[in-house]
Amino acid sequence: MKTFIYICLLVIGLVFPAGAQVPIQSYRGQVSLKQNRIEREGNSLRLDLTISVCGLSVGRYQTLSLMPMLRSDRDSVVMAPVVLNGANKQKMYDRTLVFEGKKAADGDTYTVIKNTPELIREIPYELSIPYHPWMKNAALILVGELDNYEGAPLRTFVNVLTEHLDIP
Repeated sequence: MKTFIYICLLVIGLVFPAGAQVPIQSYRGQVSLKQNRIEREGNSLRLDLTISVCGLSVGRYQTLSLMPMLRSDRDSVVMAPVVLNGANKQKMYDRTLVFEGKKAADGDTYTVIKNTPELIREIPYELSIPYHPWMKNAALILVGELDNYEGAPLRTFVNVLTEHLDIP
């Protein structure tokens, strides 16, 4: 009889684990950045990139910001982020778009899209920024920031794409 009670308690413990035992959901999916063209045009640096997103797991109330960044030893510049919204965050974005307009909804982002894990998305990213001499040997980095419902960062992911950028 005692064995039966212990087995029942064990099964209940496995089915309903304590909050501290539940593993944290990890960042899943695939993000890649393709350098189509990076060149200097006078006093500006022109970037033509493609950000590919496939099978990302962004929660309903979460936002994933993907920010290309140029970084050298002493200087860095973060470019406008591509924002992927979970289902409910996208609804909030759509409401803001209707009531306050595109400028208020987008803020400083490059583009805002709804996360659909089953689709492979290729996002063209074309940008021109002021050129500085330190950029000649800069590293190209993709920074991902996963934010919660209130916009507070949950996790940050850093992927160094190129150690030394070759700018003609």
